[in-house]
Amino acid sequence: MPHRIETDRLILRSLESGDADALAAALNSPEIAKATLAIPHPYTVEHARAFINKSLNPAPDDTNLRIVVIHKESGDLIGGVSLDNFHPVYRSAEI
Repeated sequence: MPHRIETDRLILRSLESGDADALAAALNSPEIAKATLAIPHPYTVEHARAFINKSLNPAPDDTNLRIVVIHKESGDLIGGVSLDNFHPVYRSAEI
């Protein structure tokens, strides 16, 4: 189920298949790779497509919710967050 929240400046929404190029550009940084466990460098469009595909077609036991942050005025993908162990009934998750 897609998720979407809008503020005056930002859109927080579920990943979409068209996000691959922007996601690859945003994550293709040695600094990001050093600071995370699961993001390789270089981070390619193929990596982004696989990540998006996994997010759009989760395993039955996958309780992670992946959200991108879009700058409303420019439309640029400027960030993201993963909510792990997301539980909509209890409205809880780990960031």
